Amino acid sequence: MRCSPYKVPVTKCLLALAGVAALFVSAQASATLINFENANSAYGLNDNDQVTTQYQSVGGVTFAGAYLEHTGAADRNPQGFSTGQGQPGDTQSSSLPSGTPGLGNWFLRTSGQLANRGPNGQFGNGIFTKILYDNLVTGASGQIWDIDGIGKNATEQWQVLAFNGTNLVGMDTSPVGDSSGLGSLNALPWTFSLGSAIGFDRIEFKFIGTKSSGIGLAFDNFNATSAQLVSVPAPSSSILLLGFGLGLLGLGLVARRRPRISSSAN
Repeated sequence: MRCSPYKVPVTKCLLALAGVAALFVSAQASATLINFENANSAYGLNDNDQVTTQYQSVGGVTFAGAYLEHTGAADRNPQGFSTGQGQPGDTQSSSLPSGTPGLGNWFLRTSGQLANRGPNGQFGNGIFTKILYDNLVTGASGQIWDIDGIGKNATEQWQVLAFNGTNLVGMDTSPVGDSSGLGSLNALPWTFSLGSAIGFDRIEFKFIGTKSSGIGLAFDNFNATSAQLVSVPAPSSSILLLGFGLGLLGLGLVARRRPRISSSAN
């Protein structure tokens, strides 16, 4: 494409260049999906191994209080969750809706044996697991599996909290799990979604149910959106490219508005 008034109008051409730059930025900000299916093949992790910085180069995230879990009940304990419908633990329900991402072979769980997990969590105040970002992001989503219970005095419920430093900037709250029967989230996922215009650099998973023990946090299919930076020390090359394109657009508009001087002398 030639930016010439005799070929393509300059403003249209510059708008196209700016659009290409914007698309490049958009591609840079695309979501990063972590489903832990390569935890063993790429990082050499096995069942019950702790997951910390292994995905830092992929999603810019560090996990705290998280352990790799193989689906099925081969190891039984520790495990992510038990089911109440006669299925083996750590196994997704056969009623998983079509098109919904499943557990696959690997997911994350919290620490300790299931029977010994009380409501305070590994970090106190109900906090079981944390995700720490290298940079600010404006959105994230993921799944918590098997939010069920056995009545109002033994419910499961989770809050997913997003922090910018010490400030709470986003939150999503799960349904209350008070049964494991038909219509419950027994062996099924609940998808949380977080968003904040100012960005966040930490996610915490907080238990707010009424259970006193046997609390299973099973986490999978994490959409980290780690490339969606909000605050960086200096503009990235893609941002500079966008700015350059918009700058050229401005110059083109000025040029079009500038009156032409006749080549003939008066």
